[in-house]
Amino acid sequence: MYKYYSVIRPISIGTIPDCTIREVVNFNQRQYVEEIMRQAWGYFLTPDEIPEEKLQAYSLVSADAAVSKWQPVAEKISEFSKKAGDDMEPEDILSAVTSGNLEEITGYLVGFSRSEYKKEALVLFREVNSLRSYS
Repeated sequence: MYKYYSVIRPISIGTIPDCTIREVVNFNQRQYVEEIMRQAWGYFLTPDEIPEEKLQAYSLVSADAAVSKWQPVAEKISEFSKKAGDDMEPEDILSAVTSGNLEEITGYLVGFSRSEYKKEALVLFREVNSLRSYS
């Protein structure tokens, strides 16, 4: 079963692609959903996998894709933190991200923006911000 969140509007007729619907849950208002690390109006369950182009066309986010999207940048930040003398594990970074505490991660990177690691920290900072704006 696949779970997709609607991030632009409540789920209604015409707001999701044609697929077999098992359940629809609309929230009373848009709210932060830890599972996808962003605001959503609700979700639906379907046995059908929806292709990426349809997800984008309907402003849907797959529950399965949210954390995996952040894994590569979490690993890069972890490697950077070891080089910079800290010991931030990818799991800690993902935990901060999934709890909605992106400021902890971006603050950490900005803290290195005046050091010898400035260039690398700023590249990672931009990567985090681009994922956050896509999320």
